[in-house]
Amino acid sequence: LVSLAVQYSLWLKQSPENSFFIDSVWALLMALISTCLGHIALYMEEADPFFLLPLESHWKEYLKASFLKSLGFPLLIQSIGVGCSYPFLKLYAHFGRWEILGVWGLAVGLVLVRLLITYRRFQLGQKTFRSLFSLCYFVLSFGMFSWSLRASVVWPDIFVTFLVVLAWSQWQTLEQGVPYDWREMVAYERNRQDRISRLLSLFVDLPIKKRSIQRRKFLDALLCSPKEGGSIYYFLLQRIFWRGREVLFAWVRGGLLGGVLIFIFPKCWLTVLFAVVWTYLTTLQLFPLVKLAKGYSLLNLYPIGNGELERGVNLFLWQPVAFQVGGYACVLAYQQAFFLAGLFLCGSLGMLAFLKKVKLPRFLAR
Repeated sequence: LVSLAVQYSLWLKQSPENSFFIDSVWALLMALISTCLGHIALYMEEADPFFLLPLESHWKEYLKASFLKSLGFPLLIQSIGVGCSYPFLKLYAHFGRWEILGVWGLAVGLVLVRLLITYRRFQLGQKTFRSLFSLCYFVLSFGMFSWSLRASVVWPDIFVTFLVVLAWSQWQTLEQGVPYDWREMVAYERNRQDRISRLLSLFVDLPIKKRSIQRRKFLDALLCSPKEGGSIYYFLLQRIFWRGREVLFAWVRGGLLGGVLIFIFPKCWLTVLFAVVWTYLTTLQLFPLVKLAKGYSLLNLYPIGNGELERGVNLFLWQPVAFQVGGYACVLAYQQAFFLAGLFLCGSLGMLAFLKKVKLPRFLAR
């Protein structure tokens, strides 16, 4: 965060000119923040409707209180987002204090619209409405923030205020005699908690439910079958790494931290040395996967030849190392340090050869 703040301040000091790309990036970030916020914390379990159904009148009061409490965190995040955008809006867009206050009001209004429509969904129970609503809300937020930056913030504020009043009137109308969809509310709370767990699991290890993140099907394209890879250990290590959570998140955190440090360090040969050493250290974090692969009982029944484990590990290491080395080389190339990027690629090849020829055989011989 400190490094991003430093780069942000340096970029603002360069007095960037108005461009469609910069406007779109800012509107995209603000729209993403608005879309990720605006969820009502219900804290319901599957068995709760059986006990709460006779007390629906009391439950309505609890739900209203949850609605009001759920406003605090989104308002805080939106205030932080607008506060971080204050130098950008003042120096780049030349906004005054009232216009920046209008942007904050726009962000708050979008959060209110999302919360009110979510509350309405509890009463109507439109299950197929979830993905479409999130997409429409993101497009609406992106359009409003783009409009406020490129034209005037007054008309987006008026439009969002109209949406708030409309959603509020709909809520009051449906409040009279319309029952709640309890199953929808339970499913909504379960999905909300799963989203929080997915976010936190990127930074800490959590005992997450089976259906949350353990099967990352979007990474299955990286898996090579035993026939394609030529080694059952190659396929097994890939599955443990890309679908498991034992090592993947630690490797991702280490890779991202190294990329940020390389980005802010001065461009000299010491930075290249640091990048090679950091890649070596993060790759060492993958070696415990070998013990997990060797622990599968089915491999005792499968006829595997000598040297298959080492061959499978050698094949597997190319994937994470290629992602990390390619990312660090792109960071150096982005800062026009092309010679250092080429030097880093050569050093990474030497590091990988040392891992495979020296470090890995010693590790497997233990």
